[in-house]
Amino acid sequence: VVVSHPWAFVACATGMLVLDVTDPSSVSLAANYTTTSHATSIATNGDFVYLTHGTAVETISVSNPPSPTKEAVTFLGANVTTMELHWNQTAVYVATDDQTIHMLSISPDGALTGQGVYRGDGGDAFDVLSSSPAGLLYASNGTGVVAIDDSSLAVVEGNIKFPRDSVADCQVAGISISPQQQRIYVGFAGSDGVKAYQWDNLASPIATMIPCCTTASSVPIDSTTAYLLDTHAGVYTLDVSEPASMQVTGLYPSRANHLSVGGTTGILSTFGAVLILDMTVPSTITTKSAYSLPGVDIRWAEASGDYIYMLTSSSLSIVRLSSILNNNTELVGSYPNLDNPHQAQIVGDSVYLIDTNAVYLINVSDPGSVELVTLQHYQYAHHVVVKGEHVYVTDCCNFAVLDAGNLSHVCSHVTHSPAQSVAISDDGRTAYVVGFDNGVLTFDISAPCPTLLSQYPEPAYADDVVVSGNRLYVAHTTGLDIFDVSIQPTSTPTTSPLVTPSPGDLNGTDAPSSTAAPSGTPVPDEEGSSSGSKSPLIILLVVGGVVGLLSLASGVAYFRWKSRAGRLGLYDQILILEEKAAADELEEYPDEEEVDDSVAA
Repeated sequence: VVVSHPWAFVACATGMLVLDVTDPSSVSLAANYTTTSHATSIATNGDFVYLTHGTAVETISVSNPPSPTKEAVTFLGANVTTMELHWNQTAVYVATDDQTIHMLSISPDGALTGQGVYRGDGGDAFDVLSSSPAGLLYASNGTGVVAIDDSSLAVVEGNIKFPRDSVADCQVAGISISPQQQRIYVGFAGSDGVKAYQWDNLASPIATMIPCCTTASSVPIDSTTAYLLDTHAGVYTLDVSEPASMQVTGLYPSRANHLSVGGTTGILSTFGAVLILDMTVPSTITTKSAYSLPGVDIRWAEASGDYIYMLTSSSLSIVRLSSILNNNTELVGSYPNLDNPHQAQIVGDSVYLIDTNAVYLINVSDPGSVELVTLQHYQYAHHVVVKGEHVYVTDCCNFAVLDAGNLSHVCSHVTHSPAQSVAISDDGRTAYVVGFDNGVLTFDISAPCPTLLSQYPEPAYADDVVVSGNRLYVAHTTGLDIFDVSIQPTSTPTTSPLVTPSPGDLNGTDAPSSTAAPSGTPVPDEEGSSSGSKSPLIILLVVGGVVGLLSLASGVAYFRWKSRAGRLGLYDQILILEEKAAADELEEYPDEEEVDDSVAA
């Protein structure tokens, strides 16, 4: 989309839409300009719009925006991937999928004339371009950036490429120029976050900010140290002695799915291995040993006694910790035939775990002969936490309480949107639930049925929540927030949201990753996950096998879709609430077999 007020021009599947945005609260369609194929990029220059589709660049006159007219078409011989307008609007640069960048000059009448090409040296096609007043065109093919003279299209010496991060499987997603600062900012789709460079030197970044842009979780250790996991970047060590100004003090680079810490030993589950970590010095985490399963994604792993319990895509597996430390990878026992299990909790001789179909209670008193005790079918459960006599489960739209002895359903609170994670207070009376855009929901769980007490509206899209004493740690897509839960929330958190910088911000170097022996014995992490909220009116929509949820709360409508490929059992309850309803009135949703067109209508 490009804007020339009061008009907005949008590249779309059918060509270009011209929108009247004079009144932003009432946008109207002024014209629909069609092309022969899907439009891929758009730029505007005075009375002209340049629109790419297929192998073509169309020059379109928009002197009268409601009646756009084609002026010319330039064919480039290969499919266009992206287009960038020169910073002073004298040319456009068009990248094609044969790893070529075409420079087309713009004449006063809007016509395009070819001036030259730059051809890459192999690899993927360029899909990001950015023009700089420094006379440079920055181009990326996803794994690096090349600086090109924007007149001669020659590579500028010393600025050829910087490589993809060797640990994080990330790609360049965008490039932005700051003429005032004479800087280039490079954003990544993986976990390298945003790096800033002087625009005439890509040799090394002058600053780096690494937000958690993939699934995150937090592991607080004490009042001074916490660990923050980023799925691709690794384990960040944070100094949280002053929550309002916490600092990153170290980074252990690795794929990171789950971390449990006991004493000075950590168990890190990752892709292809379970890593035994020495965390004696929190800012310098080192590797002691590893249990390798090449090609296997290990979603969760924790230790209890001398055993490590881990979840793969289809099973619960058990190995001896002492054997791993002695480089012995003997498998002790397993429970197979699970469907994408992703989280569990160990309680004595029992393991409570969840997969996409159910919550399981498994007896592991004899690790070599694992037995299923009972299970409760529960589709799309996200997290399970055991506290006392109850099991707390979060899923796509519920915060549920189960009996820990037989997993029979006790009570639920409908949350209206996915509940991602739940943490239980030390006294077992309060649950904190995060997920989707609910912020943090606080529940009284002193009685079997949870009662919503309050809500922190931020942060949205949280992945994990952990409570330790009076502190609540919430990991989300941009970092870690810390709340004081001794103060009941009104509408804002008691501490400001905090974005974690990289270790390079602090000392200019990455955290070391050497090898040293660990000490201590790991213990299971007892935290879990969930989410919830209550709205005055909830309407369930079923259209052609797609289930939608329309929530009307405080005069604002929230709409969410969830595709179920024709199966309509995603939401197992319909909730219609009056504004002052004293209790949730639940109506059973018909079984999938009974849902017909009339019910859907």
